[in-house]
Amino acid sequence: MSRMRIPKSQLESSPIHPQTPSRSCYAAFPNSPHSKSPLKKHAPVILYGPHGRTYAQQRSLPTPRGQVGFLERPLSDLGMESDTLKGREVHGQGHIDPFISDTAGIAGVHTPRCNKRLKQAFNWQTLVIPSLTPVYMTYLYESANLAREVTLEPQQCVCMGSAERWIDVTVVLFNKLQKISLTICQCRTAATQLMRLGLFGCAPIFPSLAVDIHLLDFVTHLFLRILPNVTAFCSAIEDFLKSQGYQLRGQDPLRRQFFNALHWFNALQQSMKSTVDASINQTRSKIQSFNASPPDVLPLAPSPSNAPPPLNYCDIEEELFGIASSSDDEREQSESLPKRARTDNTLPQVLLRPSEYLRSHCPLCFGGNTKLEDGAIVCLDACFTQKHNKQVQDPLCEHPRTSFVPQEQVDHWEVLVDSVCVKKTPVGSEGEDDQIESHLKVPKSVLDTCNDSFTAADGDRQKASTQFFDCTAVMGLLCRHDNVLWLVNMTSAGERQHYALTLVDILFKHLPPNWSVGILYDIACQLERSCSSMHLDMVGLACQCIYHPRKCLGFGLSDGEGCERFWHMISPLIAYLRVCGFYTRLYTLDLQVQHINRVSLERIAIFLVRKWKTAQVRREEGEKDVLFSTRNAEFLCGQWQLQVASATCPLPRQTRNAGKKAIEGAIQLRRARDTLLESQKCLESIITDVSYEPYEIAEAEIELPVVMLRLCQTNRPTFRSN
Repeated sequence: MSRMRIPKSQLESSPIHPQTPSRSCYAAFPNSPHSKSPLKKHAPVILYGPHGRTYAQQRSLPTPRGQVGFLERPLSDLGMESDTLKGREVHGQGHIDPFISDTAGIAGVHTPRCNKRLKQAFNWQTLVIPSLTPVYMTYLYESANLAREVTLEPQQCVCMGSAERWIDVTVVLFNKLQKISLTICQCRTAATQLMRLGLFGCAPIFPSLAVDIHLLDFVTHLFLRILPNVTAFCSAIEDFLKSQGYQLRGQDPLRRQFFNALHWFNALQQSMKSTVDASINQTRSKIQSFNASPPDVLPLAPSPSNAPPPLNYCDIEEELFGIASSSDDEREQSESLPKRARTDNTLPQVLLRPSEYLRSHCPLCFGGNTKLEDGAIVCLDACFTQKHNKQVQDPLCEHPRTSFVPQEQVDHWEVLVDSVCVKKTPVGSEGEDDQIESHLKVPKSVLDTCNDSFTAADGDRQKASTQFFDCTAVMGLLCRHDNVLWLVNMTSAGERQHYALTLVDILFKHLPPNWSVGILYDIACQLERSCSSMHLDMVGLACQCIYHPRKCLGFGLSDGEGCERFWHMISPLIAYLRVCGFYTRLYTLDLQVQHINRVSLERIAIFLVRKWKTAQVRREEGEKDVLFSTRNAEFLCGQWQLQVASATCPLPRQTRNAGKKAIEGAIQLRRARDTLLESQKCLESIITDVSYEPYEIAEAEIELPVVMLRLCQTNRPTFRSN
């Protein structure tokens, strides 16, 4: 094998930066003040050896190119400009120029590998995925949703074969390996040609490996149900192919390329779903233009001349949920978007029904003919096992219908809560009275005890280290049917209030203003202490009388444990999500949420039947208990109100000498008891002694029962707090 030789005449006279400098320029040399060379004589010492020897190095060292480690790649040598994307589309047909490398288009970073990943991600998101979406939809249609193997007709070249290039691609199938050759040009990219063959490449421009989309679709469904361990799966494929006689060279020859293909194939699937949803919404908007039904949203301040007549709840339900308005779903689409995505000229609007986002996540709670006054019941909780190690972030890749609240809204609520919350004050004086605050139903002492005893109520308690984790937990908001509505990334060491308030705020933005929302939260009493308009769930002894869902009207049999069930479903992902990339973690959680919600909606009929039977059984048991008590419902309700009043009454006033007074009272009772015992013995001796006069004996017989009664009362005292 001969090396390519370049004549010296073709080389530039100036130094060539991309070439790696020789190792001799980095070598350390002995340093001595008696040296004749000024470079060695005045060079700073960098290494001290035995017997007084010192070593130095050159002051200005050339930066090696392509080194990974402590020596970083210089940004000045990348030669990347923002306008390198110009020329990728030729002839105005949206074709990708295949001869622009995968690493072009984005400003560079320090290491070549990370730089290449970022630029490939940019090419996938902006160029390849949008162009592959219609081809992938055509392939799904022709193959009956991958039910049979088909090959689409080859794409005709429209650039007259200019700048053609041949590439060899290794194809991974279920049971074999193949090698194919592709002729790519400016109008026929490698990604498009592979998709027409039912394959998906590992790189956006020049893939060296492609995977069958049937295999990728199978792995996608598999990783939704087990731990997404790409290393183990690729190792199994390698062993299987080696047993078939195929030779795979190198260490982990499939892992990285297979992971790239799987990741961006999932992005292609989500892009296809977004395209379908956009087409449906566009068709719905066209149908709306021919209907005379009122819109789903109304401006907050309409002009008096155009203001419609006032509508009551019945009118709204008849017009919104009738047959004529069955297609009025598009105009809430803007409400399903985050607030930062709207233009400044858009007026604030009031929803008359839940947004399309909520209706798509749980049609039972927010869709159909749900009455406005019924409202909804949701639960929220945090999971501190879903952490993420602090590391360099991977390329940005967001799910098109992500469930995570934007970080800007979380930061806004954090600043707002910190600005209005009351700072902690020291423990009150010993003579302070316990009282019930104006907007609460539980005394202050009960709330303080609950705050001190319950871990989650202490926002400053360290539950995760922010030194090693950039995401310490995940907080979720779920409906009563265990469908995930929103998630939020937690970055603090404790469970702070602004995370819960962020979820509640975004929920209210997607609901009509006249809806009532019941929120189940394990530290609801502390949250209601800050927000008086909420009535939530709590697990304290005294708080259960007020906040327990079984004791509140309208909550039914909702237990608020939907979050715990969701944390259990995604618990196999704890190890994987802790070490994967930041955006890969969010994307994986979004895929899991989408899968869990889809499975939940498919089984919703079985869920409703089971809950209905459970409700009937609980109702029968409750009626039997009422009959067994031989009391009517009014009496039992009255007793329950007395129990609530007794459990939530304020504590008595605290005094400094309360203990001293109690001890003095006990000593006085003991002295009184001794005195009465002596009087009893004296009276008994008078009665039994015949030497006393008859009238003395009669008086003793009269006084003895009184003394014995007082002695009995003294032996069984009743202490009452002052």
